[in-house]
Amino acid sequence: MRVTLNVKHILFTVLAALLALGAVELGLRLLYVAVSDEPGIPDAKLGARPNPGFPGHDRQGFRNPEVPARAEVVALGDSQTYGVNVADDEPWPRLVASLTRKNVYNMAYGGYGPVHSLLLWDTAMALRPGVVIEAFYAGNDLYDSYAIVYNRGQLPELRSGDAATRERIRRAEAAETLEAIVARGYYLGAPPASSAAPPPEESAGEFLARHSMIFSVLATAKHDAQRRMASPQTNREADWRAARAFAAARPAFCELFDDGLRRTVLTSEYRLTALNLADPRIEEGLHIALRAILEMRERAAARKVRFIVLLIPTKETVFGSRPFQGRPAFRALLENEAQLWARMKAFLGRAGIETLDALPALRARLDAGAQPYGVSHDGHPNAEGHRAIAGIVAAALACPQSGANCDR
Repeated sequence: MRVTLNVKHILFTVLAALLALGAVELGLRLLYVAVSDEPGIPDAKLGARPNPGFPGHDRQGFRNPEVPARAEVVALGDSQTYGVNVADDEPWPRLVASLTRKNVYNMAYGGYGPVHSLLLWDTAMALRPGVVIEAFYAGNDLYDSYAIVYNRGQLPELRSGDAATRERIRRAEAAETLEAIVARGYYLGAPPASSAAPPPEESAGEFLARHSMIFSVLATAKHDAQRRMASPQTNREADWRAARAFAAARPAFCELFDDGLRRTVLTSEYRLTALNLADPRIEEGLHIALRAILEMRERAAARKVRFIVLLIPTKETVFGSRPFQGRPAFRALLENEAQLWARMKAFLGRAGIETLDALPALRARLDAGAQPYGVSHDGHPNAEGHRAIAGIVAAALACPQSGANCDR
């Protein structure tokens, strides 16, 4: 009888434990559904827009603690401004808010360019800002401007009216679409595997991580704990080993920069696809971007809103200040980007549009040994880079108006 009771007790305990684990698993899955793991959702006009259900996003979907009744400053831009790979309080708009004590609202999202900003203009104006900052990123804003007008059909009035230009674009697209060229670079020559392809072999841990929320949470917590317990030097070395392995597996698209103090993986081939001014579609993207910026300036002037264009360089151009020969694509990228900035600054100057250049501040951090980008192939600024950008923006906002003589 005692043995039977003990067996029943053990079975009851096991069953209760299994039910408890099931309840926890179910709870985590319900939370996973309620709080989406996707930062973006489809949008008919924009292609995608930030998701209000994503952690750290406000009810409009943008990356802010809340939607204010009024924002003194609105920042428009892409992932360089949204703050990919940095904590919620580290994107440069949040840092500018801390430095200036102004209410700065971040309306940036990955894949956006000046045309997206123009489409979002009325949403920005609903916050009654005194300043609007359009953050222009050299790495892909020309492609994004072209794609939303030509591929998505938004604001067709921004297209070139020149028949020869349209014919050059048609011929280039017939040879290979720009979308396909950029996608090949984005995936570093390895587009996502087809769903029909056989799944790769996976370990038991990988299987559990995919199918069990409990295991996934515990594995993440273990990894984070190991990172916290390890020394910063150990973590840096581990990150660099991973970056080198990633680059070694993709030699056609990645090259290493390592001068003993500064280290990273450069992806010049990819960046060049979206910055090749010899391509008529990228050239058209530049003209579209400038038309959109000019329209924003005119709308801002009509409402007596200060309008600033912030120029954000590629990681490759920031590292271009260091002694480094690089491959032909690296040198071609630097040449194209230098040409882009010269043309943009000349245009913005003629139009009387206030301009901030983030390149000197980012290079100053790099030259001082405080690397503004991580060691991986990722091209987004790290927290150090965002602090550099925030510093020049905050200094500009300290000036009462555009063109004022004040220390920056």
